Amino acid sequence: MPSEIELKLIVPVDLQQAFAQLPLLQQYSDSVRQDSLLNCYFDTPDQQLNRHRVALRIRRIGERFIQTLKTRGSSQAGLHQRQEWEWDVAGEQLELDKLPAEALPQDIPLQQLGAAFNTDFQRTSWQLSYPYQGQTTKIELVLDQGQVIAAGRHDPISEIELELKQGETGALFELAEQLADQVPLRVSRISKAEKGYRLHSPDRARPVPPLPESSTVDGDPLVVGQLIERLQALLELFEFNADAQLLPQAQQCLQGLHRQLAEPQPPLGQLLLEQGKRLHSLLEVPYDWDNCQQWLHSRDLGVCLLRLSRWLFEQSQA
Repeated sequence: MPSEIELKLIVPVDLQQAFAQLPLLQQYSDSVRQDSLLNCYFDTPDQQLNRHRVALRIRRIGERFIQTLKTRGSSQAGLHQRQEWEWDVAGEQLELDKLPAEALPQDIPLQQLGAAFNTDFQRTSWQLSYPYQGQTTKIELVLDQGQVIAAGRHDPISEIELELKQGETGALFELAEQLADQVPLRVSRISKAEKGYRLHSPDRARPVPPLPESSTVDGDPLVVGQLIERLQALLELFEFNADAQLLPQAQQCLQGLHRQLAEPQPPLGQLLLEQGKRLHSLLEVPYDWDNCQQWLHSRDLGVCLLRLSRWLFEQSQA
């Protein structure tokens, strides 16, 4: 059964070209190509696929049409693992007979499936041979630039995906940190499909996870993972709706992460302390969207979140 393992990152729109020109990409690149991708996502009127975290789309690349089904899978601190099926189809219409019944929610009315939203973007793809722990890891890195279109509204797409093709997952984090040292990048938990649903029906968007129960154990991976998920969700929602009331909640997450990691991981604890102080300084003065955006897309915050995600991944492998 096919699956994908990828790390998603947000890049500031005004730094897309700077990212594309990084010498690091040229150093490890075997090949590079550009494509225009036009995507239509499908669901029932009451969004039964979305409720089960299943995504169904038809992607057009030139004269080729590809029907793709992705299942719920798992997502932890920006690292996404999902089962995926792809079929070439004749055109823009779904070919329902190709859909595997075992991957679909039970009793879904297939005849009610219709277009829900579109994601149209330019993709630059690099096939990388990256050295990691004495081995060559194959990674596909893509830069996507475009927009999500739903219900007459638009949301920008400006993201990086690092997909593991061959080798160890840890290489994704190591490469991402090297890139984030040169251009600000922030780990993302939200997919393009989720962005579309969020635009189409904001009331049905994935809710912000609750605060975890307190723990007496420092460096508890379960608690740290829940705090990271909540922090990422709050930052992504703030970027979407500019609701300043989300920022004190984000500060609370940073404080909780610092308490968890200050002793077992002092360097990471120091990064969290610095980001907590930075956010606190923003909250002490009258709300300024531009200043908040600068912090949200800062190199230091991006590196901090990446190292958090890497630590959590390494704990899961221990």
